[in-house]
Amino acid sequence: MNHIIKLLILVSCLISYEQQLIATDEPLSLYIETSEGSTNSKRRIASLKKYLNLNHCKVDTIQLDIKSDSQKTASLVFFPLNEQIPPGYQQLVAIKTLNNESLSASILVRGSTGIDNLAALANTRVALLAPQSTLGYQLPVTMFKKAGVVHHDDKITQVDNNFAAISLLLHKDVFTSVIATPLAKKWAVANDLTIVATSDEVLPGGIWVRSDIDKLDTKACREAFRSMSRSYSKDRKLMTVFPYWVEKFN
Repeated sequence: MNHIIKLLILVSCLISYEQQLIATDEPLSLYIETSEGSTNSKRRIASLKKYLNLNHCKVDTIQLDIKSDSQKTASLVFFPLNEQIPPGYQQLVAIKTLNNESLSASILVRGSTGIDNLAALANTRVALLAPQSTLGYQLPVTMFKKAGVVHHDDKITQVDNNFAAISLLLHKDVFTSVIATPLAKKWAVANDLTIVATSDEVLPGGIWVRSDIDKLDTKACREAFRSMSRSYSKDRKLMTVFPYWVEKFN
């Protein structure tokens, strides 16, 4: 009798183990929250999808949007900042920022202006991200208001990402640009720019996975995202769907 019981237990364990090895065939969806900047290119999205599937992270659809309801149902969700995550999700990977810099908003001008205070920027032309952006709009606007600086609507240029903001500044299409600090420090040195002010720090986010997703799918996706890095030339195009200050995922 004991032998039969042991055999039944062994068979049960083998069945359980086999079930764990067979990942679900249900395709995964990835939602990328874009308020902190993104390159919404169909080609880049297709390249990311191809890369993930080649690495056994079976993503069927990728949606880029600013704080949409899709974030509540997607298999995987990317949030640039460590904000309120929908219930039923657990963190898959965390963001590693460029050069491990702390994350905040910086206000830049060209060095040739000689400006070193916010008060001098009243009603000058400024490049900002969308109003939903914490780094690219909300934090800098708060800093401007505290300094008594007002920008009328006709002086504000809204851009999709930090690269567009710095391009406008370098081409003198705006007088000042708001850039995430990891990028601001890098670009200021290379382009003779001055950081006039920096906001309080915020915590970077990452990618979260819905708790009911198969463990093998979760593992494959974790390894796929961790293998990507903006420092690798082969991955730079893939990474453009994320903010430019995201260097990789840990």
